[in-house]
Amino acid sequence: MPSVSQSTQPVSTKDVLVPRPPTSGTGGLVSSLLVAANPRRKSLAITNLSTNIVSFGDGAAAVLYSGISLMSGGVWLMDEYTFSHDAIYVIASGANSLISVQEFE
Repeated sequence: MPSVSQSTQPVSTKDVLVPRPPTSGTGGLVSSLLVAANPRRKSLAITNLSTNIVSFGDGAAAVLYSGISLMSGGVWLMDEYTFSHDAIYVIASGANSLISVQEFE
């Protein structure tokens, strides 16, 4: 009987993502730009490092407690189902709310 080779490595048909340098930003009581539009973006990870609630606008001004909102420690992973090249805006329930950003191209 011929032997069948079994690989322990998963096979992926997805493109390799290249991380951009990680950044951070702050959200406040007024909607402001967090991440610029990027036509090469393939994914984005945003983490709320503050104790406040933060909400995001995808290509439009953010509205607090609307759309995508994160509690403290919450993460938004922009993937193929929530994907956009548009600018991301942020608003928070408190001033100077720290947010980490990792973008992939």
